[in-house]
Amino acid sequence: MKKNIIIFAMFMASQSCHTIMEDTASIVLKSGTCNEDIVTIKATMDNPTKTVLDNDMGTVLWKPSETIMVFSDGASAVFTSTNDSNTDTAEFEGLITVGEDIFGVYPSAGASFSDGCINTSLSGAQVAQCGSFSDKLLITAGHSNDLNLRFYNVCSGLRFSLEQEGIRAVTLKTLDDTPLAGDIAIGFGEDGKPFISKIINPKTEITVFAPDYGEFETGKLYYIVTLPGTFSNGIAFYFFDGYRQGSRVIDGRRFTFNRSIFKQTQNLDTGVELLECLPAADEIWYVNKDCEIADIFFDGMTMQSNTYENGIGVFKATTNFGKICGGLSDRMLHIIFPEGATEITELYNHHGGIQTAIVPSTVNRLGSYAFQHVEGNIIFRGDAPSFDIIDDADGGDSYYSCFEYNAKLLVKHECYRSFLYRMPNDYMRNVQLLQHVPNNEILYKTNDDSILELSSFAGEPAKYFGANILSNSVKDGWGRIVFDNDIKYIGYNAFNGSTNLERVFLPESVTELKTAAFNYCISLSIVYLPSTLEIIGDGVFCSCYSLQRIVIPQNARFFDNNRSPRIEINSFNLCQNLQYYYYKGKWTNVIIQNNTLISVAPPTTFLNVVDCNKVGRGAAANSSINTLWISSSCTAIGEQAFLNCNNLTRVTIPSECTSIGGYAFSGCLGLQSICIQRAIPPFGGEFMFYNTNDCPIYVPASSVNSYKSAAFWSDYANRIQAIPDNQFLDSI
Repeated sequence: MKKNIIIFAMFMASQSCHTIMEDTASIVLKSGTCNEDIVTIKATMDNPTKTVLDNDMGTVLWKPSETIMVFSDGASAVFTSTNDSNTDTAEFEGLITVGEDIFGVYPSAGASFSDGCINTSLSGAQVAQCGSFSDKLLITAGHSNDLNLRFYNVCSGLRFSLEQEGIRAVTLKTLDDTPLAGDIAIGFGEDGKPFISKIINPKTEITVFAPDYGEFETGKLYYIVTLPGTFSNGIAFYFFDGYRQGSRVIDGRRFTFNRSIFKQTQNLDTGVELLECLPAADEIWYVNKDCEIADIFFDGMTMQSNTYENGIGVFKATTNFGKICGGLSDRMLHIIFPEGATEITELYNHHGGIQTAIVPSTVNRLGSYAFQHVEGNIIFRGDAPSFDIIDDADGGDSYYSCFEYNAKLLVKHECYRSFLYRMPNDYMRNVQLLQHVPNNEILYKTNDDSILELSSFAGEPAKYFGANILSNSVKDGWGRIVFDNDIKYIGYNAFNGSTNLERVFLPESVTELKTAAFNYCISLSIVYLPSTLEIIGDGVFCSCYSLQRIVIPQNARFFDNNRSPRIEINSFNLCQNLQYYYYKGKWTNVIIQNNTLISVAPPTTFLNVVDCNKVGRGAAANSSINTLWISSSCTAIGEQAFLNCNNLTRVTIPSECTSIGGYAFSGCLGLQSICIQRAIPPFGGEFMFYNTNDCPIYVPASSVNSYKSAAFWSDYANRIQAIPDNQFLDSI
């Protein structure tokens, strides 16, 4: 008879009381004393799909709407909790034929019953949840002769934390054939407690991924859930961050994972060095969500073998890889291509979700759709490849090499220069350093590989950086200045006159570059500015003659903080070889901020001031422009705006312009005429037309006398003339 029944469920759990302790170079597994206490199941509304641990990290809870699978008299049904809050005894409802015995199991999905045993599975691929078990993972089972069903843990495992940032996966592997996971049959002893009677499809390693397949947070606790067992030959841990792997092996030590007991270790990766994964020339390495062999193929390549071990899959071909094109598993998370490959073209992966793809240093060309499904990081081992269009049946398009720009392009600091010169417009915004400079360090390189002289601020480093210097050293040609605290800013004149400074990489803690911070660093050619940078001060890169290209962070602003109110300024005066800025998502030779022209790269010869209403202080000073068009949108020209523009021959200033700052056109020796279209003299600044070859200054005929008597205009009274009849001069 079918009955609507209620099962009262309780769960067996305990405090974690086994720990992994350091013993010189190895790890010792040390057991304490644990008593199995019956504690009740409770649940939360946060994630109604699994049991979780309570805040005390020792009590297992049922959540509202949790489900279990119930078996009785040959029938089975999914029962759902009816409690609407966290309770230590959950009520489950369902329809089933009640027999002499009742069996229950959590999680409910995929469970069956045969030969007096519950059949279910523990996965070899788990996704972590900070501070708790991952979703529907901790297997629990119960057996009763009445409607009071008591659950007990079936599994064991390890609770751990990490100390290294960026780790994405931790793999636990046994060094013998004792399984850690697989399909299991659960029987029950005379005491009513479950035991594993049979293991089918055993797995000797388990990989736990960080939450949402991202990165583990350091210092937080996570779980690997395992089958109980005794391991005579030891275990190994493998740590993977997307392109590097490290291992910790504990061999020759007999220890046991006991049912319902979770061993614990803090900083499981202490002392582990992560090394770059380096496939052989005929191999491609990968990591799948299910940690199973991937169903993948590569055009023109024949598979020799395909294995999955130590948390990584290895596809081995019969020949070395050259041009790479093919289909990737929809379950793929990470893929690592071998050195020796020279070209990567279209890679099929219909559902996307790839977190990391590694480009070998030998690849010199990326084709259409090469990484269209990478959502995380594309890591370049070497210099930037070309993004040439590769012709195909549908027509190649370099736009789609990294489709929709979802991925970060992570590059080594020693290769950053090549990306400045080879990256297409749309990709440069995603270029970041593979390994950020620590917040208390500055990374640099000198043109003679010597230690950078710090005498200019040796006595008061806190004045220049907000922190004191601990050390300054050079290794393999690269220097590091280490401070006792995070660096908040680069101070006034901090590196002024460091003539041998060639490259500098700043940490993400820096938010401001103060006035003249890198003034007259004449060898400085590469600067990496952190994405956190907010303010770039006056003349920060003044007279950096070797600087050719620079990336300006999205939220950086150019302000002179020494003035009140702040004014927009040019930070690149006398950078004679500067060609381009990467600003607002594209390479450009002008910077416009808040409708103000801030800076012009010196090689520019034609300047169209049409997209702004003001020319900032020193914006085009010392530049090579010979043709200037100032549209009616411009209402003000700042101090020194066109100082020493010797190639400029004619200037027309529109009637909407109400002010011209001091020295605005001073030193423009090539000027042949200046035309002011405004009837009322704009507010003038001192020396605004000083040393401009005594060229005529044309103004409206009705305003000649007004100009000749106006402040600062009177200095040029002998040059002021009426605009010739029926024409306005322009600068084109």
